[in-house]
Amino acid sequence: MNCGAAEKDHNLQKILNIRYGWKKEQDFQYPKRFMEPVNSGPAAGKIPIGLEDAILDYYKVREWDENGKPTPGLIKRLGMEEYVE
Repeated sequence: MNCGAAEKDHNLQKILNIRYGWKKEQDFQYPKRFMEPVNSGPAAGKIPIGLEDAILDYYKVREWDENGKPTPGLIKRLGMEEYVE
């Protein structure tokens, strides 16, 4: 499979964030407004649900493991072995 420059760039950014201390918990710290009821529209009075599942699904789509880190297979596919420890 061919990979694009944007995919490599996004994963390099993730690798650097991990190197400089990023932790999975940070992906689950949303702004307070994300957990407040919506004021208008069809969802008025409801709070968003499923954000955690959406983040974990995003990890899968990106080929990251359950901790939000690029998998060894992804690193190899992108030819980015030199960037991981």
